[in-house]
Amino acid sequence: MGYTILIADNYPPTLLFLKEMFEKEGFFIHNASNGKEAYEVILSHDIHLIITSDDMPIMNGIDLLKLLQKEGWEIPSIVITGGDVVDHRELRSLGVLSHIKKPFFNKEEILEVVYNTL
Repeated sequence: MGYTILIADNYPPTLLFLKEMFEKEGFFIHNASNGKEAYEVILSHDIHLIITSDDMPIMNGIDLLKLLQKEGWEIPSIVITGGDVVDHRELRSLGVLSHIKKPFFNKEEILEVVYNTL
């Protein structure tokens, strides 16, 4: 497949679940536990898709996407949300193409969102 996905989430079970699922599909994966780490990965790797949590320490996913937008990066993004409050307008303004709600139950739905985003 050749696509590289960056997964940014501070909850290790989420990182492991997504990493294993996407690697089985043939994607290359980079992980980060906060937005600052994710930004460093983006600076040093060719990333085709960002999947980021909206709630992380140090720098959350929304702040990461704002920084990337400010610097002119255009990487397709999906936001993982844990709560019910999602500002769809803000997400669209940041170039977010979709969002996934936790907890995850359906691998096929997640894969469909990713394939439609790429």
